[in-house]
Amino acid sequence: MTGTRLNCWEYKQCGREQNGKRTAELGVCPAALDISFDGINRGKNGGRVCWAIAGTFCEGKLQGAFADKRNSCVKCDFFRMVNSQEENHDSPTKLLKHLVDTTDNSFLGDLAYKRIKAGERFLIQGDREETAYIIQEGTCLTVVEKDGALHPVGHRGKGDIVGIRALFTGEPRHAHVEAETDMHLWVLNKHQIDNISQNDPDLLTLLTEIVTSQFDSKRPVADREIGKYVATNIIGRGSYSIVYKAVHKDLNMVVAIKMMRHNMVIDSDFVSHFKKEARIIASLNHENILNVYDFEERYKTVFIIMEYLEG
Repeated sequence: MTGTRLNCWEYKQCGREQNGKRTAELGVCPAALDISFDGINRGKNGGRVCWAIAGTFCEGKLQGAFADKRNSCVKCDFFRMVNSQEENHDSPTKLLKHLVDTTDNSFLGDLAYKRIKAGERFLIQGDREETAYIIQEGTCLTVVEKDGALHPVGHRGKGDIVGIRALFTGEPRHAHVEAETDMHLWVLNKHQIDNISQNDPDLLTLLTEIVTSQFDSKRPVADREIGKYVATNIIGRGSYSIVYKAVHKDLNMVVAIKMMRHNMVIDSDFVSHFKKEARIIASLNHENILNVYDFEERYKTVFIIMEYLEG
């Protein structure tokens, strides 16, 4: 069973999934209903992050909020199974795996090391820092504070990177990050990202995947902002760029956004050509040419905001 990617209701056999055998008695479990968690740890709805959701049913009783049940949940065999499976999952954004596997260990050797105790809040919503963390051991929750209430929105474990948005943009952190277990972290500073060069094409490819993962439709809206726009989903991938469907935050206008891959952007001649192409297209007005609306430079790459066409 431990090798199978199960949701909590399948593993625990609680009967509280939708149309489950105990829903008449106990109601449908919030983890089975909450689509905002869908895809986290590759689960259905909140089925593989149930420890972050209030009102689940464990140990024969209804559970409280995530902070109230943290100590018992981290000892749960299901929690341990999920985290074991996810740390071994070959995700393209597992930064630690790349750094350990690479033949050049100089990048990892330059990083500082930090230990975090279970329950400690080590990133603070609203703070301005140009630091991110690579998780060597342990797990954590991303928690948004709004109107005095705490709302878990994400989960990270071994090999993942947390705080990457602030590192790229210098903007205030959009959420808290709290350790579920004791954690060992590598500290990644802005100057280390700035020094990534063409000498490590694999790391540049990884950088593109990390930025791309920030705009995943399952992530919080604050994570998916590109200037005035919010990415909704990926609609195309090419050797030079990745294309997103997005919406203007104020005008509610649907657009397409082309993000250049980092291994292309590091070539200054290519970037100059890319900008020139954008300016030329923006000056044209023809029914067979997509309109270009805007241009953004963020996340150590460039974005062209264009007209979106269905099909």
